[in-house]
Amino acid sequence: LSNKRVSELQKYVNTIDATFPTSVILGIPSEYATFNADSNEMEITLNNQSPAIAKIIDGQHRIAGLKDYKGNKFQVNITVFIDMEIEDQANVFSTINLKQTKVSKSLAYNLLQYATSRSPQKTCHDIAKLLNSRDDSPFYQRIKILGKASGKKSETITQATFVESLMQYITKDPMTDRDLIRRGKPLPPIKDSDKNKLIFRNMFCQDKDAEIARTVYNYFKAVEVKWDKYWRDVLPGNILNKSTGFVALMKFLRDCYLATNKPDSIISVEEFNVILSKI
Repeated sequence: LSNKRVSELQKYVNTIDATFPTSVILGIPSEYATFNADSNEMEITLNNQSPAIAKIIDGQHRIAGLKDYKGNKFQVNITVFIDMEIEDQANVFSTINLKQTKVSKSLAYNLLQYATSRSPQKTCHDIAKLLNSRDDSPFYQRIKILGKASGKKSETITQATFVESLMQYITKDPMTDRDLIRRGKPLPPIKDSDKNKLIFRNMFCQDKDAEIARTVYNYFKAVEVKWDKYWRDVLPGNILNKSTGFVALMKFLRDCYLATNKPDSIISVEEFNVILSKI
């Protein structure tokens, strides 16, 4: 078991819309199972002397994630194989886990456009789409919205990189924030220890997503002014406008924002220019 994965699932199963849509796969010896062809039903008999009658072929993390579940009954689909040889069980497990196609993070974030309620993930997705679409934006046609370039040479940053770099300043726990909003509950106030880390937290809690977008816009406008050619042009060996440079600039954004000593405010291009001019 991966403890990190189990911890994530233990948190997930207690959210308002949690579900496991794919089945947990079990292997059970025939001595514990009978099938009635007339009623088309299988009956599984538990054994008090040996309660662990099933082998988990696939789904151990989902089962472990439900161990401390506190809600109402959580239904899980199961697929049962009777008297499956251990070799075949191993083959099913390896086929499921080695052959599946991993969904790109950018595609997953892009699906947030269909969400009707707010969340840190959706806010960051919306800001990425907005800044990528405005022709006056320093990010105009620079973001690979689905994680893959559409053929434009200017696209050097993936949507997932943008979303995750921005989300670190909004929340420490995006899953819990999303669940609280879906339940109509207030978000917890920012702790004093986090005020210098979650610089956009209060804006988000006050539904001021446009102010977050404007501050990010202004910061990178100042970057564009300072390093015009290197931010604008896609050149061999130039990393400023690629993921490496973007992530570094996003890390420096917090220091620039705090240096203005104007918490929860939109910082202007000119104010960011003052700081960047010293570099």
